[in-house]
Amino acid sequence: MQQLATVLLMLAVAGTASAQQDWRLEAASARVTHFGQEGRGVQSQADVRRDADGVPRGSERIDVAQPAMRLEVQQSRRARHVVDLLVDVVSAASADALDAVSRASLWNEAVTLGIETQVDATEDDHLQLRYGMHLEEPLKGGFGGLGYRRDLAQDNATVELRFDFRIDAFDPLTIQGADLGFVRRRTILGSIAATQLLSPTTVASASYGVTHQFGVLEQTWNSVPIAGTDRRIGERFPGRRTRHALTAGLKHHIAHTRSTLGLHYRFYADDFGLRAHSASVTAAQWLHRMAFVRVGYRVHQQNGVDFWTNGAPPDAIFIGQPRTSDSDLARFVAHEWTAKLVFFTKREADLTEHFYLSVGRYWRPRLRVTITAAGYERRF
Repeated sequence: MQQLATVLLMLAVAGTASAQQDWRLEAASARVTHFGQEGRGVQSQADVRRDADGVPRGSERIDVAQPAMRLEVQQSRRARHVVDLLVDVVSAASADALDAVSRASLWNEAVTLGIETQVDATEDDHLQLRYGMHLEEPLKGGFGGLGYRRDLAQDNATVELRFDFRIDAFDPLTIQGADLGFVRRRTILGSIAATQLLSPTTVASASYGVTHQFGVLEQTWNSVPIAGTDRRIGERFPGRRTRHALTAGLKHHIAHTRSTLGLHYRFYADDFGLRAHSASVTAAQWLHRMAFVRVGYRVHQQNGVDFWTNGAPPDAIFIGQPRTSDSDLARFVAHEWTAKLVFFTKREADLTEHFYLSVGRYWRPRLRVTITAAGYERRF
């Protein structure tokens, strides 16, 4: 794998160096997204109440404002770069151990900077280099990856291979808010994806990805109630986790009505015992030469990890077995709908400019999320 990475980097450098340098801005876009979450979960210590079933659940309220910006830069005829900058401004006392006892960091900020460079080694062979960093309190991380895409059958099909690596370093805050030092979490991801044009108006896609994580994988400030008491202990995960994801998709355009329909399915499995199925349908419709609307619906079902519990046994702290009460890892069925309106201000041969507004709603037992966004993009 190391030799393959070296070869890809050498090809990328050679391709960039051999092409005439002609830096120019191809596109710029910006958006602002707001996530508003309401709900209650067993793992939260904020405003804990016992529901009708006797299980203590804390608030999972969270508000996230996320401004984002993207720049697409053409370096030369064969090399281009995409720069993404995301900023999260988070208000979430229930998600931070220090807030649970002192509200010391009621507002948190997170910044993610990602850059992807693509080099066209030939007309059909494309190399990609992705790298960046993520900063927030109490976590700092960096990521990088290599990709290769091959266009086949006169661009009627593509095959893409990717390899990514991520490392996160953070302070393992306990459920009492104590800082136990400095720990790391590493993630390795490999994937293969393919697309195939089935007809002039229909395209199919499929992908498979495998992810391996090792290190401290739990959210160390998440708590687990001890059955029959008002006491809590921290959640505990195994030190390694392997995840698999298989996806398939189909899109079809109806020229007569200027409509596009899409179907998508994803299967997920990991060695924590979690199995999940997600299916979605989307429909896009041009309303006018300068505007279209897209709507979608997704349903997600999962069985929960093997060691999920509403209440750990009294001796759990001494046994040291895996345990979690995180509502994201429980058994549930979730639903989501989305709607997006896009309207163009200019559509010319050398310029496309548009605005968009979108709204979405996600819900599952004891959790609801509303997502709203507004964005702008201009291509030069």
